[in-house]
Amino acid sequence: ELGIQTEIGRPYEILSHKYEFGTVLLLFFFVEITAGEPKALHHDQILWVEPARLSDYRFLEADKELIERIKEEL
Repeated sequence: ELGIQTEIGRPYEILSHKYEFGTVLLLFFFVEITAGEPKALHHDQILWVEPARLSDYRFLEADKELIERIKEEL
């Protein structure tokens, strides 16, 4: 998706979220970029923002709990 190579690290968070169509399980990991520069290959753009600014952006309902945790911890 981003045109990079990565090394997957330890899990950061595991969440589940119920939608009308069913439940999704979300697995989030720490990741280190090992080669390449991230590119928006399948999206309009990618942004690196300070955790405190994450509330300025729209996220799926399933991601909101994780966004709050990131804002508190990082």
